[in-house]
Amino acid sequence: MRVDRKVDLKTVPEVAQVMSAVESRLAGNGRLLIRYSGTEPLLRIMIEGQDQREISAWADEIADAVKQHLVAHV
Repeated sequence: MRVDRKVDLKTVPEVAQVMSAVESRLAGNGRLLIRYSGTEPLLRIMIEGQDQREISAWADEIADAVKQHLVAHV
């Protein structure tokens, strides 16, 4: 997803909280990888797990938190 600025996501409490919750839900049965692109103003969200619907919902939760705190609203 496109972002306006690249900050350490752990320093944005609302985003960090959602990331932590997703990691807890995965409970060792998957992984969460979130990283910025090195060449574009993009944040990549990757989740691996057992249930595709849950994974999609969790990715949406993270994306929503990022949109609220790292994307300028015009």
